[in-house]
Amino acid sequence: MLGEIILCAIIGLSLGTFIGILFDGLGGGPGMGSTNKQYRQDIEVKVREILKDGTSSTKQELQEWWDTYH
Repeated sequence: MLGEIILCAIIGLSLGTFIGILFDGLGGGPGMGSTNKQYRQDIEVKVREILKDGTSSTKQELQEWWDTYH
């Protein structure tokens, strides 16, 4: 009797998780749908700022590195 209850609970949790992933995705939820676009835009701006200056190396230093290692 107890084994059947545990088995049903495991199967139920597995199915619930599968259905949740199928309809909702792996993360977020209903509240994340509207903020997802804004989040992506914020990340893109942040990445552009980081990459704008790059490594703070001069072009000559980067060329020397490229010539040495490639």
